Amino acid sequence: MEVKTIVVTGSTRGIGHGLAKEFLKKGQQVIINGRNEEQVNHAVEELQKYGSEVIGISGDVTHEGAFNKLFDQAISEFGKIDIWINNAGIPQTQKYFYELEPSEIAHLIEFGEYNKPHAWDTCSHQVFQATGIWQGFQYGRFWQ
Repeated sequence: MEVKTIVVTGSTRGIGHGLAKEFLKKGQQVIINGRNEEQVNHAVEELQKYGSEVIGISGDVTHEGAFNKLFDQAISEFGKIDIWINNAGIPQTQKYFYELEPSEIAHLIEFGEYNKPHAWDTCSHQVFQATGIWQGFQYGRFWQ
């Protein structure tokens, strides 16, 4: 199996952490990310049990600078990115939708709408170079 380089945002715990663990078990190179540097470092230590090719980069990917730092450091460390998984979420107390304030709803929508085009804009050039084939973007999903 060809080794892939995989970035998983929001991967210090939960689903993202589980994905990183499974990719490492399969011998893949993994870059994890989370907002809190201490949690990122702890997650890297734990994940190294499953594979040595894991690095952690802290930062809030809802901010363009942190997103670009994650992308640039992943390229610097492994030379490429084959798969990018936007798994980052927004920390908040659990509420029913009808309990949310209008500002909270706006923040949720802004978070989702910001990440799709920004990830595409940042990553598309490398995708085109690496694959040599045309890939489009439709409804937030890659297609060929």
